[in-house]
Amino acid sequence: MISPGQRHVLGFWLWAMAVLFAGLLLMPLSRAWALAPDLGHGWAAPILAAYLWWEGWSERPGPVAGVSPGLRGWMLLLIGLSAAIPLRLFLTPYPLWPVALILYVTLLMVMALGIAGYLAGRPGVKWLAGPLIVLPGALPWPGAIERVLILPLREGIATLVAEISNLFGHPALAAGTSVQLVDGWVGIDEACGGIRSLQAAVMTALFFGEWLRLSWGRRLALIIAGALAAVVGNFGRVLFLAWCAGGTGETLANWHD
Repeated sequence: MISPGQRHVLGFWLWAMAVLFAGLLLMPLSRAWALAPDLGHGWAAPILAAYLWWEGWSERPGPVAGVSPGLRGWMLLLIGLSAAIPLRLFLTPYPLWPVALILYVTLLMVMALGIAGYLAGRPGVKWLAGPLIVLPGALPWPGAIERVLILPLREGIATLVAEISNLFGHPALAAGTSVQLVDGWVGIDEACGGIRSLQAAVMTALFFGEWLRLSWGRRLALIIAGALAAVVGNFGRVLFLAWCAGGTGETLANWHD
């Protein structure tokens, strides 16, 4: 049972973290989500996290006995802000730099979890960290992952689509991430086959893994299943467009829409 005094302390820190996250986390993330076509699903991340917190509200731990928003708590906030604000300013001209954005979000999460640990100990860290697990699916992936994973997937989809088209009597040639048909080209990105749904599938899998309280092994299996579903779905879309569009720009645009 949380006493009135503990409830006051808990409310203070909840409001402090809510203001910090709204001003320092969601503002730069919302700009990245608006600019990057692969991150359009990111707007769902704060809604999913809020839902997980709301569902687990009755399980929230009370503050550690005797804790108060004193000097140590304010020091934690000031240390975190002194490191986060320069990164926040750096992200203003470079909102889509993956490493800087990931470092910035990680720093804010560590600061929030540190406050939760100071306030409510290990149970507080566990309660706060659970919903935050959806954030990796709403962040831009580093360029190394793009080169090693996404680009080969795009090229593989183009190659497989060309082979299937040739098999069924529709001459086609894969050229990088595009498929050349008799009358034109089908670009993998233009066909929305650029694995744009891959990150959304990962975020969805992370959400359901936390919502259903699955074991870590089952969460990993769910992520793999979601990623495979996204890749197969993108491949099917590109194949359908290449089959029906005939490669002409106007026909492709009509089928695309």
